[in-house]
Amino acid sequence: MLVGGSTRIPKIQQLLKDFFNGKEPYGRINPDEAVAYGAALQGGSMSSDPGNLEFVLLDVNPLTLGIETKGGIMSKLITRNTVIPVKRESVYTTTEDNQDNVDVRVYEGERSMTKDNHLLGSFQLTNIPLSPRGEVNINVYFEIDVHGILHVSAEEKTSGSKNKITIKNDQKGLKQDDIDRMIKDAQKFAEQDNKEKDRVETRNQLESSAYRLKRDIVDKGVLAGKLSGSDVKFLSKLADDTITWLDDHPSTTLEEIKEQWKNFERLVQIILSKLDDAVLSASFWSNRNSSFTKSEL
Repeated sequence: MLVGGSTRIPKIQQLLKDFFNGKEPYGRINPDEAVAYGAALQGGSMSSDPGNLEFVLLDVNPLTLGIETKGGIMSKLITRNTVIPVKRESVYTTTEDNQDNVDVRVYEGERSMTKDNHLLGSFQLTNIPLSPRGEVNINVYFEIDVHGILHVSAEEKTSGSKNKITIKNDQKGLKQDDIDRMIKDAQKFAEQDNKEKDRVETRNQLESSAYRLKRDIVDKGVLAGKLSGSDVKFLSKLADDTITWLDDHPSTTLEEIKEQWKNFERLVQIILSKLDDAVLSASFWSNRNSSFTKSEL
């Protein structure tokens, strides 16, 4: 379809015909009217005038947008076909003790793991307060404006540290064929992707649980005076053994991780059942698992 004043030029018409292997272009519409009509529709859709709301013209983002979290998981903030303009926010945390910076890697795609998606850009958030892993809140903001430009920013509010990146819709963009292929691949490998995501997330949760147990009973002394010294040492060794097991088995299966976690929880519960203070026991267990609510960068 020929749209735009320059499509009246015979040479341009011939070039288009040659490009499409001799197929005749459709030129039975007024190219100037087509452009003007499209601009009027777009202007009306961006206007707040109620008189312009007799039609619906929606721009959407073609692929899901998100960032990479620990283990290469795609944390999705703006899903595919979301109407723009749009804003989204999510909270993340650190993966190591005394971690003073994080890399924010922005991806688009429909797969569960970032290795199967398309990297759009990245930036680093620095000067994060030195704290135990999981105790720093990092707010990540995604915004797509009316022009289709993506703005991504991250902030650690207690220190005021912040950084951002702007990604234009023509910057490292994918062709429509690439987008269609990625959507089909996501459907084709959905079951496989979900299993791998579950495996990595379960592994991350077990590791976070072991580190929090170790920190609470050793560094913070939460259970000091509440349990015997031998019980505290047992819990400390259990946490160390669990962390070592995870380090020694990076490619272990989901079933093996679940079995290890089941044994970990069983042993912790045996020790916690000795506490006279049932409220403390429940609170300790709840606090230890609270790290599951935030993904680690």
